Amino acid sequence: MRKLLVACLTFMSGFASANAELIENPSFDLGLENWSTNNGGVKDQGYFEAYIQESGDAWEGNLSYGLPIEDKKYKLRFRAKSDRSRDLLAGIGMFHSPWTAELETVRLGQEWTRFELTLQSNFGADDESRVIFDFGHQKGLVQIDDVSLTILDSSANPHPVISYGPYQTTRQVYAPLNLDYQDLVTNPIIEMSGTSYTSVTNFADYHMFNNAMYRSAQIDMSSFGLGNDKIYPARVEAAPLTGVFYKPESLERPAPLAIFLHGNHSPQERSGPGYEPYCESLASHGFIAVTVDMNFMNEGSNNEARAILLLEHLKQFKIWNDDPQHELYQKIDMNQVMVVGHSRGGRAAALAPVFNQYSLKGQSQAYFATSDSSSIAIDGSVVNGFGPWDFKIKTVVALAPTTNISPVSQDGTRTPDYDFAVPANYFHVNGGRDGDVGRTSGYKTYYNANPIEDLSTTSPSPYEKGLLYVRHGNHNGFNSVWAEHPEYSLSCSRYILCYDSRKTLCKDDQLAIARAYIQAVALGSHLGDESITQVLKDKNSLQQILPRNVLQGDCETPLGSLKLTQAYHGKDRLFIQHFEGGDNESVFVENDLGITGHSTYTGSCESSFEEIVSGRGLKLSCPEGASESVYSLYFDESIPRFDSRGERLDILSFDFRHLARKADVHIKVRIVDDQQNAHELSTRDLFSEGHWQAPTDYLVFFGGYNPWSIVLEQTVRVPFDRFSSHIDTNGIQQIDLVLPGNLRNLLGEPIDISYILDNIYLTR
Repeated sequence: MRKLLVACLTFMSGFASANAELIENPSFDLGLENWSTNNGGVKDQGYFEAYIQESGDAWEGNLSYGLPIEDKKYKLRFRAKSDRSRDLLAGIGMFHSPWTAELETVRLGQEWTRFELTLQSNFGADDESRVIFDFGHQKGLVQIDDVSLTILDSSANPHPVISYGPYQTTRQVYAPLNLDYQDLVTNPIIEMSGTSYTSVTNFADYHMFNNAMYRSAQIDMSSFGLGNDKIYPARVEAAPLTGVFYKPESLERPAPLAIFLHGNHSPQERSGPGYEPYCESLASHGFIAVTVDMNFMNEGSNNEARAILLLEHLKQFKIWNDDPQHELYQKIDMNQVMVVGHSRGGRAAALAPVFNQYSLKGQSQAYFATSDSSSIAIDGSVVNGFGPWDFKIKTVVALAPTTNISPVSQDGTRTPDYDFAVPANYFHVNGGRDGDVGRTSGYKTYYNANPIEDLSTTSPSPYEKGLLYVRHGNHNGFNSVWAEHPEYSLSCSRYILCYDSRKTLCKDDQLAIARAYIQAVALGSHLGDESITQVLKDKNSLQQILPRNVLQGDCETPLGSLKLTQAYHGKDRLFIQHFEGGDNESVFVENDLGITGHSTYTGSCESSFEEIVSGRGLKLSCPEGASESVYSLYFDESIPRFDSRGERLDILSFDFRHLARKADVHIKVRIVDDQQNAHELSTRDLFSEGHWQAPTDYLVFFGGYNPWSIVLEQTVRVPFDRFSSHIDTNGIQQIDLVLPGNLRNLLGEPIDISYILDNIYLTR
C-alpha cells in the first residue's frame, strides 16, 4: 500500500495550451506549495532535498506535483544531483489507483545536471494526475530544482537542438583598423571556367574598419609561402585577423566560445558568412560564436597555416577577455572552447589542438612541415608572430574535412597521415555526395580519435567522439552561401567532380541536419545537458527532433526518406573485445572489473582480422548462399551492472560494418541469462531502420563513371532494459550477435557479403 504523501497538495484545474508552463512554484521558492512528498523537504537555498537511508520500493521516496494530464506529448525539464552516482525516476502518471505512470530513469551525479524528457501519457487524459519523482529504491541524497512541464506543440518542434534559445543576440565585426578593401567591396564577381555568378557577400564589413574596441591584430604568415594576392589590402607579412561573432545580449555567466573556420573557396567570395546561421543559433543558447575570415589564404593555402591562424584568433579573444577595459572582459569561458571547421578548415580544426599542446608542454619553438623555416617561435617572442597558445580546446567538429599535412614530432619527423589522435572530443560529419574530398579522407582522423590507450580499459577515456554520415549530402551544403551544388563551384572546374544535382540533398535540409548535430555537440559537451547527448548517440534520437520535411526528403528534388549513418564512442567504455592484439583473440581483454570469458564464431563464413585504417576488426567473408553467422560472447560469471566508480553499465555497444551494395541488413542480438532464459531483438526492433551500408552515392568522374563505395562504421547501442521483461538482465551470461545469411540485394539477387565487428564494450 502506498504511503500517504505529506504536505498540502492542490490540483491545478483545467487543461493548458501548447508550450505554456504548467508548474507553479518550479524552484520551491514557496516551499512545498503545490508539491507533496513522503520523504524530504525544501532547503533554505530553494531546492528540494531528500535522503534515503535504506533502499526500498521506488515510491517510498517521492515528490509529486498534482495537475490534469491530457493525452498529449509533454516536455519535462529539471535539474538534479546527488552525493553519489544513483538513479532517479521521473515522469507523469495517475494520482490514484491503479497508479499508471510513464517514467524514465536518469542518472544523477555529484554535480547539478539539467535533464529534459519527452513524455507521452500512457493512461489517456486524467484530471487527477501528477508529475512524479521517485527515488526510494536506492540509498543516498537526491536534490531537485527548476522543474518545468509544457505540452509540446504538434505543429512545431521546440527541441532546443533545432530551436533558438532564450537569449537575444548581437552581431559584431572585428578587423584591423582602416584597411581598404574597396576592390572587393565594389566588384564581388567571380569568374570560374567561363561561367560567372554574382557573389552573395562582399568585404564591406572590414572596409576601413574604425571600431577601436574590436580592433584585431595582424600576423606575419610569410613563413608558410602563401604568396601575396594583389586584391587584398594587407600582405601575408601582416595577415589580418578578421571575422564576425554573435553574442548573447545578456548573460549571467562567462560564455563558452565556439569558432567556425571555412575551407578553400574563391578568395574573392567571403566564405565566413556561410556559418553565421550556426553562430546566431548558438549565441541564442548562451555561446559566443565566431566565424573567421581566411579568404586571403585561399587558392594556395595549407592546413597547418590555417590551424595556426585559428589559434591566433583564439588568442585575440583571450586578450579581449583578459582586458578590464574591454566589453568582453571576463565574458568568455576560455575553458570551454569548441572549434568547427569545414573542408580544409575541418582538417585545420583537428590540427589546432595538436599544435596548441606544443605551448601547453612549454615549447618555445616548433617545426611545421609546410613552413620554409627550420623552426618557428610559438612563445610570442616575435613581433606579429605566433603564440603563446594555452587554450582549453575541448571539442572539435569537422564538416567534410580534408586530410593531408599531418602534425610532426618535435624533431621534425613526419607522422603518417592519420597516425595521431586529436586531443579533444572529436565529431565528424560528411555527406554521401561530397563531390570534392575523395573517399571522405578526413574520416581517417575520426578512426584514430578517442583511442584505446595502451590496450588499457582501467579508466575512462578523456574524450568522446561521434560520426554522422548524411546520404546524398554535398560538400558545399554545410555552408549557406556557397553554390548549391559543386557543378556550380570551384570543385567542378578544379577536380572535374560533377554529377547529377537532382540526386543531391537540398541545401536547406542539409543545413538543418548539420545545425541540429552541431548544437547537440555544443549543448551536450559544453553546457552539460545530458538529455541532449542522446542525439549524438543514435540516429533515432536525431531523427526524432528533425523537422518533418527534412525526414521526408520533400525539398526541391525529392529523394525519399532521410538516411543517416551514426557512430558514437563515449568516455565510459568497459571493453570486452577490441581485437587490437594478444595471442588469443577469443579471450576477453583485461578490464578493471575482472570480467572474464571467451568468444566463439559459428557459421560458413571465413573469419579473419582486418586492418581498418588504424586498428583491427573481426571480418567475416560470406559467399552467396552462406548460412547465418553467430558471434557469441560467453561470460564466466554474470556481467556486473556497475563499474568501479558505481556508474551503471546499461548499454551493450559495438561497431558494425558490412560490405554489400544495395542491401538492407538487420542483425539480431540474443541475450541469455544464468537460468538459460533467452530473448532476441533485431536492429529493426531496436531502431527505426536497419544498419544500412553507406551506399554508393558518392560519384566521382575522371573522364568517366567511377563510383567509390565508402564503408563506414555504425555504432549499435543495445539497452539491456529492452530485454528485462523476458530475462534477468542482472544475470547475463551469454550474448550472441546473429548476422543474417542467404542475403539478397534490393533486386532480390543473391549476393556475397563481408561483415566487420569491432569495439565491443559495456557503457551507459
